[in-house]
Amino acid sequence: MNGVKTEVATTPTNGTAKLNLGEIPILVMRRLHSDQGSVVHETLKELTLRCKSTDANAEKHRKDFVLSGGYSTVVLIMEKWPDSLGIQQESVRALCNASFTNPLIPSEVGLVEVVTAFLRRFPQDATRVETGIIALNNMSSTCLPNLERIVNDAGLRVVLEAMNRFQAHNKIQIWGSKLMFKASFHAHLAPKVVQDGGLQALAHVIQSHTLAVARKEAKQTVLALLAHMPLD
Repeated sequence: MNGVKTEVATTPTNGTAKLNLGEIPILVMRRLHSDQGSVVHETLKELTLRCKSTDANAEKHRKDFVLSGGYSTVVLIMEKWPDSLGIQQESVRALCNASFTNPLIPSEVGLVEVVTAFLRRFPQDATRVETGIIALNNMSSTCLPNLERIVNDAGLRVVLEAMNRFQAHNKIQIWGSKLMFKASFHAHLAPKVVQDGGLQALAHVIQSHTLAVARKEAKQTVLALLAHMPLD
């Protein structure tokens, strides 16, 4: 959608300048497995930066992240460091950027669940909620099983709760709507979106969003959802 960022920014770390091309596997397979929280945190920040589109080799870094087991590693990290706000936040940011336009996104067990748990843990923090919802969007952009888990396993309900909580937050409204837009193309997912309250959330976007393109997409989503609803 025009005018909306699909990645998250990050602040370069002192070690960023030393990172050479082809070292993504080293970051994933060695440094992310460190028992030192500070090392893990700084490594996640480097990965987030390297997978951002401003990096000339971002596409290659995203693919290397997948091929070196980056997704499963980040899931393990988030489970290992549940009480570290820095690690939790940078993990979601890394997943967000690594998944941006990445055709190799895996259907990793626990991947959707750790991001959903992150959203549940910080329900009042609009910035973290926005990042989490963008991550869910990016992770499901080319991976239907991830989208199915988001819709069927409570991820969508958490997103809808956030949309209701932050009704004046344009980006949260946009990204929640985009998630439902993707689901609306699948007949087996549309009824669950409606059941969980998707139409009500979309109605608010249509009535209140400041961007015409967001209102238009929300209308298209409503029509697509209704088209897949079973007739009584």
